[in-house]
Amino acid sequence: MTKSRNVQETQVTTRTTTLSPTEEKVARMRLGLRAPNDLILDRLGAGNPELMAKIAEMEARVLRAVGTRNNPTKRRIVQALRDKKR
Repeated sequence: MTKSRNVQETQVTTRTTTLSPTEEKVARMRLGLRAPNDLILDRLGAGNPELMAKIAEMEARVLRAVGTRNNPTKRRIVQALRDKKR
């Protein structure tokens, strides 16, 4: 008795597509991929000095508010994690 096998052929077509920097960023974020080390980040509002100043002020305010050096609780947590890692 002989066994017969059904063999299917599949044709693969490859297309190369170039993504815009924003599309690449979104794709990397969704898939959890690291960005290359030489990636240059674009700044929002680069053509609007008023908006750039407002964003810079907001960033500075956030960094002051969440800074680990100013928060003793965060310092203790970070130190405990460092000690645990050793």
